[in-house]
Amino acid sequence: MKRLLHILVPAVVVLLLTACQKEESLELGTNDPGTGGPGTGDPGGGGGGGSSTTYYLECKIAGQAKTFNFDLGVERDEDENSGEIATTITGFAKEDISDNEAFILMIQTSGELTTGTYGVTNVTGTLVLAGYQPSGADIAPFMTSTGLTMGTPFSIVVTKATSTEVEGTFGGTLFEIDLSDDPDIPGPTTPTKLVTDGKFRVKY
Repeated sequence: MKRLLHILVPAVVVLLLTACQKEESLELGTNDPGTGGPGTGDPGGGGGGGSSTTYYLECKIAGQAKTFNFDLGVERDEDENSGEIATTITGFAKEDISDNEAFILMIQTSGELTTGTYGVTNVTGTLVLAGYQPSGADIAPFMTSTGLTMGTPFSIVVTKATSTEVEGTFGGTLFEIDLSDDPDIPGPTTPTKLVTDGKFRVKY
């Protein structure tokens, strides 16, 4: 996780700030108001199936198979004031710490994480965030979060959620994030990457 903090966290901040402004400055599409809990839709290209390793985070990004099994883990962070719980899964593509290619999935819920579908179209009750950092320090990350519904709306399907393990599938469209001082909200011309056949099994 510490490797990821210096890479994707600034992008997360930018993404959340711009997402809050999206309704005022850009029409991103029709949002499903959600029900305050897991949705019912299928994942955006997420896949199932097994894996050759016990714990894994893997997917196809723009059609290219990727695995993020180094420094792989999941963290549970609970806000003492609101009681909201953020479950964050992270993994790196290579063991070499100088290579920052990584993937992150986060689901923030009002209580403990349960099985179900969590998507960016569920705009109340939960927060979903996903991000991919390509290899290379000067390359902007690709991310999405609740409310960004262009392309194939990103979703995470949790098929197992216990005190020791989380398992599921994921997929959908990620957007290149502008890390400038005056970032643009992702729009129709923003570069994207489609994530398909995503699956994970991680241990706390």
